[in-house]
Amino acid sequence: MREPEILERIKCDIRTLSQSAPHVHMTLSIARSKTKTERVAGTITGVYPRIFTVEEAGQNKTHSIQYTDLLTGLVQLDELKISVE
Repeated sequence: MREPEILERIKCDIRTLSQSAPHVHMTLSIARSKTKTERVAGTITGVYPRIFTVEEAGQNKTHSIQYTDLLTGLVQLDELKISVE
């Protein structure tokens, strides 16, 4: 599958997840460096053409995440399994 097709599928999956369960808590793994990964629990608060936003649970902190970050593995969303086959 080509990269644009995979990105469209990721966008669709994020949009579907956001609409079907808007307040579902999810866990993100964000790679900060080669050796440090941050695990964040939160909810999707916005879905936009190039990014989606996640608000951290219990904090007033929002992360803006590009769909390509999911494709490259920089960010992993436990509730969304991505296969690049």
